[in-house]
Amino acid sequence: MVERTRVGMPLTDFLTQFDAQPFELIAGERIPVTPAKKAHSKISKRLYDRILFYLADKPTGEVFFETAFVIEDTTDWVRGARIPDVSFYEQTRYDAHETNNPDDAGKPFILVPDLVIEVISPTDKYSDVHAKVDAYLRDGVQLIWIVDPQRKTVAVYAGADTPTTLRVDDTLTASDVLPDFSLAVGDIFG
Repeated sequence: MVERTRVGMPLTDFLTQFDAQPFELIAGERIPVTPAKKAHSKISKRLYDRILFYLADKPTGEVFFETAFVIEDTTDWVRGARIPDVSFYEQTRYDAHETNNPDDAGKPFILVPDLVIEVISPTDKYSDVHAKVDAYLRDGVQLIWIVDPQRKTVAVYAGADTPTTLRVDDTLTASDVLPDFSLAVGDIFG
């Protein structure tokens, strides 16, 4: 019989290590997260603000900035962790999570977002970004926006491996996740 190695770590170990140095856990590998630079943060904040503005008129969920979520294998065993630049949770899913986890203020979400936004940094490798997209798709994220400030593009993954690439003259929408949301791609880059 082949012995299987369990990937991940106990939640208590994750929290202790995460508090010392934030990291993502992708395919069993700890990937340290470093603070974003100014340009990166400005783009992330623009997107966060636009979704927050949208939610003021259509309160359909909750949006977060650089907030971790974990994937549990079983209760208290973390097999994956991610920290998107911006994440969105549909309201009924978010409310159910909050009801079922009333004492989790010191923990990351144990809930996969409906939408994640990643802004590519100049130091990001294509292979790392692709691995993160693959992980999000496996996690069950419905909509992924990969924002590339250097090329001024947004790659949109809507539940598929093949993205749609939008350029500055295009309009970004959020399909069923944020109905009627739209943003000119050029506005993302200022």
